Amino acid sequence: GSFRIGRPNGTNLVLGGGYTESIGYEANVSVNLGLVENVPLRGHIIVTNMPVKEGDLGVRLVAEAGWQPASWFEFTALLGYGIRTINHQGFSAGLSASFLW
Repeated sequence: GSFRIGRPNGTNLVLGGGYTESIGYEANVSVNLGLVENVPLRGHIIVTNMPVKEGDLGVRLVAEAGWQPASWFEFTALLGYGIRTINHQGFSAGLSASFLW
């Protein structure tokens, strides 16, 4: 589940979490900035023990920037860094195209 504080299509803060039996849980905090029209900016902090319920906790920090040429379509790029233990850490990057409704 999640709880949003702020406008749905503007600046807001989302607090969320979930649990799946035998897989683990995840908690997250996301900030969505509506500072520039059609340019969504987001930041996420994710804490999880997935996919191993009894495993160590991991933390992932993610920054996203997008371009929304239409109200129903968005291109997004993301950069992130995750760490589970001193031996398991690294950067992540991605690109996406999303249909919104």
